[in-house]
Amino acid sequence: MPDFSQSAKRYCAAGKVMPGGVNTSLRRCWPQLIFTGSKGAVITDADGNDYLDYHAAFGPIVLGHNYEAVNERVRCVMEQIDLVGNGTTELEIELAEKICHHVPSAEKVLFCNSGSEATYHQVSGLLPRLA
Repeated sequence: MPDFSQSAKRYCAAGKVMPGGVNTSLRRCWPQLIFTGSKGAVITDADGNDYLDYHAAFGPIVLGHNYEAVNERVRCVMEQIDLVGNGTTELEIELAEKICHHVPSAEKVLFCNSGSEATYHQVSGLLPRLA
């Protein structure tokens, strides 16, 4: 059986500063793994155990962890502009145009941070007012 002693120690520390030692209930499982690295489809815990990551962050990391071409593109973008609170960036417009072009049924795009936020916008009626 793999050693989980370092993960258990770090999980105990996490429990002192995060309810349940995790940030989402889906992550509260046994063994309580603390991940320290990743590359491609493999993630590594605090004890040096490697795992094939079937979750892939529940979908957004379709190319794998630390995929160099993606990391390089992110570095390039971050050198142009970082997070802004007001207004719109050229990159947002470019991405929305690409999505509308490649998905004919998508007449407009609203970027959200989560499925909950997207649902809120739809339920609150904000989307029809944006049209």
